[in-house]
Amino acid sequence: MTAKEGNFLKRSDVVWVGASNIMALVTAVIIGLALPRFTSYETYAGYREYTLFIGFSGLLHFGFVNGVALRYGHLNLNELPHETFRVYSRVFALAELILAAILTSVFYAAPGGCITPLFFVAVNMFLENLRSYFSTITIITGRFRTDALLQFLYRGIQLLGFVILLWKRTGGWQGFLLFITALNAAVLTAYAVSCSVIVIPLSGKINDHRADIIETIRRGIPVLLGEQLSLLILEADSIFARLFFDAKQFSVYSFAVYIIVTAYTIISAANTVIFPYLKRLEEKDLALRYKELKQISLILSLIMWIFLLLCPVVIRRLMPGYEDSIPFLFILSGTLFFRTLQGMACSNTMKALDMEKEYFRCCIISGAAAVISDTAAYMIRRDLRPIAVCSVLVFAFWYFLCDHMIRRRLVLKTGKSGIDKK
Repeated sequence: MTAKEGNFLKRSDVVWVGASNIMALVTAVIIGLALPRFTSYETYAGYREYTLFIGFSGLLHFGFVNGVALRYGHLNLNELPHETFRVYSRVFALAELILAAILTSVFYAAPGGCITPLFFVAVNMFLENLRSYFSTITIITGRFRTDALLQFLYRGIQLLGFVILLWKRTGGWQGFLLFITALNAAVLTAYAVSCSVIVIPLSGKINDHRADIIETIRRGIPVLLGEQLSLLILEADSIFARLFFDAKQFSVYSFAVYIIVTAYTIISAANTVIFPYLKRLEEKDLALRYKELKQISLILSLIMWIFLLLCPVVIRRLMPGYEDSIPFLFILSGTLFFRTLQGMACSNTMKALDMEKEYFRCCIISGAAAVISDTAAYMIRRDLRPIAVCSVLVFAFWYFLCDHMIRRRLVLKTGKSGIDKK
């Protein structure tokens, strides 16, 4: 390991990242339990509809953020080409603002001038994508403490705001989403200030960097599409529940999904540092790191799965209105193992190996499998349980496909399978 790699991750960074992840966990658990417990099915359904679709807002940065990570993920902040990044920031902010304005108009006019959760998705798309841009730069340049502090404050304020809204019992889902919008704007401002060196002064001509911007997008598009297809795989069953079942069924199913997502969030707490760390390693060392990541993923998944077995007791005692979510929870718990293996081990390793195209192919095949299997399950049974079973099978297929691609790449590169050796 080089000196640069050895100094990349400090013990204090780990402490801050850990604190940020603990706050994210506490926020997710409290909000995840309090919203369905103290609000109506309609309010919870509206909030979950927003969280379901806001993840797809990344499609509208067209791979730019991913391209930045792939091209500059090995550099520190003072090593970045500052003039280039100042142009990046201006062009990206303008493009996202125009897209958000267009979509906001569409989502307001389409339902006859009504405010829907999709309207808030359009408004927050601009804020989320810009925040993702600055957060990505903060992380890849090794400023984990800054990113963790801002994430900690974001989750802490979100939790406080949600508690106040629940206490006031006003606003329905609109009140929660208005608060999220204001909070996103405030945190984006903080990120921009922390990255001011790549924002101001407004130097550099756009035309001089046009080819560079196009190359960044070209590199990032396969990863972006792969990530969005990954999200489709993760959310396909919830989308079917939203489209083809009533608000109560959607709420009950979403609650089970939320518990699994929270469990995965705990496991994947180290994901923030894994990719930039792997990106700084020599390729010959990645086979061993990949094997270690798979072992860690399995151990953590097993521990978390044991805790999931206690959830039905809590649901029956504290949230009897969501007792119908228990069968879905038992089925979906099987996705935890494959989701962790794919997300923690496969995804980070493929990006570190510059396997954007292979990652995209794995995701598009698995995404198609998710849509086809969920459609078939719905047409045959008209029930959410077989759709949940299909989710487990698709997650397994997705992981084994990615694992096969990585193994083949490492064997072709080294002439031997370092994965199978200690």
